[in-house]
This record gives sequence, structure tokens and C-alpha cells, in this order.
Amino acid sequence: MTRGAKGRRRNGGGLSGFILLIALLCAVVFIVSAVTYAPLFPQYDKSASAVSDITPPHTSAPQHRQTEDGSIVPQPGWHIALYAVPPCSDTIYTLINEEGRYVINYDPATRNARWAAYILTRAEAGVKNVDRASGFVRDMRLAHKGWAAAATGDYTRSGYDRGHLVPSADRDDNEAENKATFIMTNISPQRPGLNRYVWKNLETTVRRWALEHDSLYIVTAGVLTPSNGRPLKTIGTGVAVPELFYKAVAVRDGDRFQAIGFVIPNIDDCNRDYKVYAVSPDSVRRLTGIDIFGNLPSEAVYDTDFWF
Repeated sequence: MTRGAKGRRRNGGGLSGFILLIALLCAVVFIVSAVTYAPLFPQYDKSASAVSDITPPHTSAPQHRQTEDGSIVPQPGWHIALYAVPPCSDTIYTLINEEGRYVINYDPATRNARWAAYILTRAEAGVKNVDRASGFVRDMRLAHKGWAAAATGDYTRSGYDRGHLVPSADRDDNEAENKATFIMTNISPQRPGLNRYVWKNLETTVRRWALEHDSLYIVTAGVLTPSNGRPLKTIGTGVAVPELFYKAVAVRDGDRFQAIGFVIPNIDDCNRDYKVYAVSPDSVRRLTGIDIFGNLPSEAVYDTDFWF
């Protein structure tokens, strides 16, 4: 064999080795990606009536929508209540609780949620399989992110109840989802006269509406901006006390959406009739600065006769 032939064979062997090396590297990258990838919105197979025709199908990967002003809007799976989640640009503070099937936008400065959004179906409102969980727990995700977080001890002897945003009774099909409502990011300070009476009555009414209409989209929390311009009162290690609480509810009604809001003062002697606190969702938007039901495909109708 000539020297030229040997050179060609040597070069050919080097090329084959290089191709083999590239193939091995690609295989390693593929395997590592497959092992480390954890979808932000896992598949969820819990049955819920009358939602598949008005919300997106299951998804195992994050989906986002960019608005005209450049804001990135989180687009979770249908079980996280797509239409309930307000559009927001600060998605870094948006926390998804898969067990409780709700989304919270958290405000570290006040140690409260700016909003909690979830869906409530007829099936969920009509079934109670477990008793109420026995205790509140700190949200360890906040510590991992380095954010200030409320602890259950912040409420001790404060004169305020640990008020649920997503109610315990809306998530009582199993222990895991009920315990998820007792995480402190789902809790805000409420006066006993609010929490134990009108707020409780309103929560009970919302569950009745779910039995009647099905697939309610709900957004709720305390108003974190003070009315007098001064900082909000705090309890414990710095948990702000909202002066007002709001709840907004929407449901599909034929080819349109019906929606209603409530804004209730955080005081002991508030009126126990929640109807007197009914307002339009647009009023809630102006009060909070949150685009309530901004992800609805059409403008919601505010008609109290539909609800009452």
C-alpha cells in the first residue's frame, strides 16, 4: 500500500472518530435533558365536569402568551383555572400549587398574596371526602427563594384570624389538596367578625353557585394598598393587615361570561349580608390595580339578577 493510501485511511479513521464523538455527546445531552426536565404544569387527570369545552386541553409543558405591551402572561393548564389567572408581568412572584390546584401572586413586602386564583366545579363543590386539616404550615418555597414569609406564630394573640383565600371547603376531596389550603401563602389576617361571618357566608354561597352553574373562576385576596396613604398595619414579624378583602367570581353563561365582585372591610362589625358589598369586577380592578378576569376571551357582564 502506498503512503498516500495510508494517509487517506488515517484521515478517514479520524473523521469516523469525530462523528462518533459528536453522536455520543448528543446522546449524553439528550439523556441529561430527559432526566432533569420537570414540566412546570404536570399532567392532571382529576375529572371535572363542564370545563373541557371552555378551557385548553391538558398540557405537560409551560405555555406563555405575550401581550401587546410585552408583558408575559402565564398560561397554566385548565386545572389551574386559565381564565381566573390575572395577566401579570411579575411572573417571578407567581406560585403554582398543584396539590391545591390554585395560583398565587405573592408580595414579599407585605407577606400576603396579591391574588389567589382557582377554578371551582360542581364536582368539587358537591363532594366532601376528608375533614378539615388540623394545622397551618409555612410555605418553604419562599425560604428557598429568599423571600420573607409569614409564619403561623405571627397571628398568635394578634386579634386576627388566619383567613383562607382558597377555602378549605373548596378543596376537600383528599387530604393532600385540603392541606394545601393551609399553607401560609394562602392565608391573610382577617378580623373574626369578617372571617367567621360574612366571608364564611360568601364562601358558602360561592359553593352553591358552583352547584348551580358549574366551573366558577375565582380571584380573591386582601387589598394591599392602604386607603389613607400610610403603610398598612402589621402583625408578628411584618405581616401586613389588609383594610379590605375582595372576591371576584365569573362563569360562562351561554356565549358570554357573567361576573361579580365583592369588596368587604376587614372589621369586626361589618354587615353580615354579603350582598351589600357586591360591586362590578371592573370596580375591583380599579381598586386593586389587578386586571381581574383579564384572560377571559370576552368582556364579562355584571348583572346582579343573574347571581341573586
